[in-house]
Amino acid sequence: MRLVVYVTDMYRFRPLANKVQKELWGDGPYPPRTIVEVDRLNQDDILEVEGTFYIDE
Repeated sequence: MRLVVYVTDMYRFRPLANKVQKELWGDGPYPPRTIVEVDRLNQDDILEVEGTFYIDE
């Protein structure tokens, strides 16, 4: 698993991304994550998460 998080304001919304991550995975370990500040997201969203997952058959 790997996550890419896009935020429109790193200072304001990175703490939100961190809070959600902690709610999902507790105290860790966390999946690898990249967080990127962008000028604008679709429909003026403030945060977008892209995930790549592997399921072993």
